[in-house]
Amino acid sequence: IGEFLLIYSGTLDARRRLDQMIMGFKLACDRIDNASLLIIGEGSSKRKLEEQAVRLGIRNKVIFTGYLPYRDVALYLGAADVGICFLPKERMYEFQPPMKVIEYLASELPVIATSTTGNKRFIISGFNGLLIDDNPMSLAEALTKLHDNNLLRRMSEVCRTSVTAYQWNTIIERDVIPLYHSLARGKCA
Repeated sequence: IGEFLLIYSGTLDARRRLDQMIMGFKLACDRIDNASLLIIGEGSSKRKLEEQAVRLGIRNKVIFTGYLPYRDVALYLGAADVGICFLPKERMYEFQPPMKVIEYLASELPVIATSTTGNKRFIISGFNGLLIDDNPMSLAEALTKLHDNNLLRRMSEVCRTSVTAYQWNTIIERDVIPLYHSLARGKCA
């Protein structure tokens, strides 16, 4: 098996508790020796997260890119095997679906995501990703399950189609044009 590349893209601040994600990745590395974690983003916690990776002995497996122009992120997504959307189960994150989840799925990446209401809108656990609790052990178990049970390929095949309903052309054809026609008929009648 080649490299098992995980990706996280987003703001690196303390409220997101990404130290828990790093710890979960460390636990998974104890069982998966070919895993690497690519972290795209900046924020007030970046230095602490880098220091944590050093303390845990996984600095050679965690790559911090810092800020990347949005147009370049797709290149990194294309190289990854799994997208991670780790959020604490707190009110401020509960209902808003993170854009990264849709981007991961559109890039044919299975997603490991915290089981928030917003993430459940897009992730069907076992179909196009895995929903987890907001703790390191749950993340480690999901990573191991994806790696060891050959679910990755099957999930990758359905990821893009699982979000086609949210593409602009689909929304225009399904919602906007019929609304326009109904409004035009109403004015002319």
